[in-house]
Amino acid sequence: MGKRNSANMKIIFAALLVICGGNLIASPIDGLASPSQETRDAAAKIIRATYIPPSRTNWDALLAQIKVGDTMTNVWKQIHQYNPKAEPGAYWAGGIGRISGFQDYRLDDLWSARCSFVEDDSGGRKLTEKALVQSMREIRLVPPSNFTGTWTLYFANGQKSDDIEYRDGKYVTWVIYYPTGAKREFQHYNETNVTCTIYNEDGTTNHVTNIP
Repeated sequence: MGKRNSANMKIIFAALLVICGGNLIASPIDGLASPSQETRDAAAKIIRATYIPPSRTNWDALLAQIKVGDTMTNVWKQIHQYNPKAEPGAYWAGGIGRISGFQDYRLDDLWSARCSFVEDDSGGRKLTEKALVQSMREIRLVPPSNFTGTWTLYFANGQKSDDIEYRDGKYVTWVIYYPTGAKREFQHYNETNVTCTIYNEDGTTNHVTNIP
């Protein structure tokens, strides 16, 4: 192996290791789930510099394989066989008469398969619609009990998902972001209510509301 290739391999290997506060993390994406804020911040910085979004075409064959009329059980079986790492989300149901609903199945850090179902005469659920939707994965983590300070969480692309300020374990402010890094929502907590400001992705204010 030439010197240049050897140097490149060392750079790649270094990018896959995050060392903060004496903690060794196997990869930056693992670092986003660290209880150490310093480690999460360092991992996010590496990911932002190297992130390449997964292609939608990775899942076109799977979507074509799933057929309208398939049972919910069979849909999940096909998705899981195609991608054992897939994760089913919550099932959201509603409607009058025959109950309909949808379920998102996470396929990777960006793409989910959204499947809509309706109950049939036997009470089972049959697929009526299917689509691939963009839904950047958030890495969720709760702070220690009675935490005071700012708790920052990230999307899988290294952008912030939340900046939450706590005082003795209670919310003070909460900033929620779009996966692009733009501010999506700002919440301010006080003794009587929560003031919530919603932003469009271009930074303009959509609306402000007070929640008792």
